[in-house]
Amino acid sequence: MPLFTEHEATQNEFTHLQINPGDEETIELEDIQDYHEGTDSLNNKIARFRFNGKNLMKTYLPLEANPREPGSSTAVTRMRLTLKETAETFHLKNNGLTIFASSVEFEENKVMMKKNKVMMKFDRGNQGICNGGHTYFTIATALSRAEIQAEKDFYVNCEVIVHPAGMGDEEIRLATVEISRARNTNSQLKPFSMADQLGFFDQMQEIMGENKNLVSWHENDSSAVNNAIQVTELLRYLACLSPDMFAHSYLPSPNSNHKPASTGSKAKIWDPWFTKCENGERPILSSMYPMIIEIISLKEYIAERILTSEFPSNFRMTNLWQIYMGAGSEGHTRKSLLDQEIDVINLGVTVEIMILGLLRDNVARVRNNRGKTTMIGWYRMPQELVDLKLDATMSALANVFMSSSNDAKAFIRADSAYSNQMIKWDPALDHTPKDPVKLVDIETLKVYMSEMNADVADHILEPQSGRMIACEDGNQNYKEIRDER
Repeated sequence: MPLFTEHEATQNEFTHLQINPGDEETIELEDIQDYHEGTDSLNNKIARFRFNGKNLMKTYLPLEANPREPGSSTAVTRMRLTLKETAETFHLKNNGLTIFASSVEFEENKVMMKKNKVMMKFDRGNQGICNGGHTYFTIATALSRAEIQAEKDFYVNCEVIVHPAGMGDEEIRLATVEISRARNTNSQLKPFSMADQLGFFDQMQEIMGENKNLVSWHENDSSAVNNAIQVTELLRYLACLSPDMFAHSYLPSPNSNHKPASTGSKAKIWDPWFTKCENGERPILSSMYPMIIEIISLKEYIAERILTSEFPSNFRMTNLWQIYMGAGSEGHTRKSLLDQEIDVINLGVTVEIMILGLLRDNVARVRNNRGKTTMIGWYRMPQELVDLKLDATMSALANVFMSSSNDAKAFIRADSAYSNQMIKWDPALDHTPKDPVKLVDIETLKVYMSEMNADVADHILEPQSGRMIACEDGNQNYKEIRDER
């Protein structure tokens, strides 16, 4: 039976069952009271009962159906107090658990001293507790910490839903998500937790691979590293560099600067992305997905350089550094996401996006003859541009801060802050980008680096398809990097 322990070696440590789709797991609960079952008009089997909460000392339930992970909260504190002082009233004060299962069966024991049982089977993803994760967390941690009087039994309300046998995996997944969304009303379910449950982040997570723990994908994401990026902020990082969303001097774009991404406009970034995903369409930002790890690395590099660079200009003397960035004060720095041994400046998301977006002209976009974006990449390696331009950029931003009367809100809202590009192309003066130094195929994720040495290069960019084609005619100028993602 595959078990997973969350928050290991802390006071919030608890264990739950993990379901591997196709592998059947059977859970048995004893000391069942008031079992009732029936079938609704949609042919869902629904069973309701109470079980002795002390089952959870040795029996573990799955949590895959819950859009968010449980964690400490005011509600948890109150439940723990009830279990400690009046455990026998728990079922009267708590809604209990709602569980999705493949089957549920009741075994009544009429023999003296024998207790009734319920058997539940699980064999699909998105099964287990869909509502009541915090209740399960509270009971499991209270039992492990011996916070419930040993002589007292307490009971937990439980509802088990079994979907009709003819429903397919995708139908069941969507149905469970919708019910979970509706049932999680005790505290408002965050949209990004629901998006994760719906699989909207799957492509990004696949691209990130083992680095996906740099992002918090849902509420209380226990797999995320310290100071992980919330996924809603990740979309803002991608948006500020997207030539499909904000102005690029060499490419046609729908908007001007990236100010909306920096100031966190939900209507500009999250809502359109979520709506496209809900409609089964490809979000505009999906063209930036192959760049996720590089963009995270770039923002961390900028934060490190701002903290450690010598800055030949007088930036260290400016109010932007001394006041806004709180030079030398508590909270002035944080640990790098990529290396916990490295300190970086703690800028905050808003200013990170402001500065990161100043590299947008360095993003190379390739489209095919039908206007579809096929490849994304860099005209120049971005860290090299940061090394060359950061001093001038920070001095320019310091002037904007000063002209904004050293007011943080005015600084963030000043249009001039977003016009200090680290690189800018000017077609009127024939200052146009040549071959991008790096391109990534959006569909295959294959990486190509520019290489003018014909003995090394093996591909050329084909304008009609907007893709790389292998060739041996002496005109190739890109090398496929086969082991890089």
